Amino acid sequence: MVAVPARHPVLAFKQVPLKEVLRYPLALGDPAVCEGHARQIDRFLRKLDQEPLIAQRVATFDVMMTLVSAGLALGLAGEAHIASSREPGVVARRLAGKPYMLTTYLLRRDAEPSEMLARFIERVAFIDSADGIDAADDA
Repeated sequence: MVAVPARHPVLAFKQVPLKEVLRYPLALGDPAVCEGHARQIDRFLRKLDQEPLIAQRVATFDVMMTLVSAGLALGLAGEAHIASSREPGVVARRLAGKPYMLTTYLLRRDAEPSEMLARFIERVAFIDSADGIDAADDA
């Protein structure tokens, strides 16, 4: 999803083409804080052989939304993140085309997980298996 300032020209699109996103300054995650996520987003943005205009690398999602709300940049974030943002003046728009899947890894000690972590792992495995079923139904 693209986090867009209110009254921004890309709001003319229901689904924003990546080519349009790359025409404007972007607020992106700082690789020093979240290296894997930042690397995946950078790889996605460079699909068009057009260098993105990065206005700011941010350490937190809240700082990204502040920059977007101020009209200084567009941001890239998940739909749930943008929806939960309390920042006024930020509108979410889908990127045009096939959704880009990001990979998340769970790194943990090689020991028996705590009860809370075990529940989390179980829940993620359930969601992952349900996504596989949904994908098979769509085929």
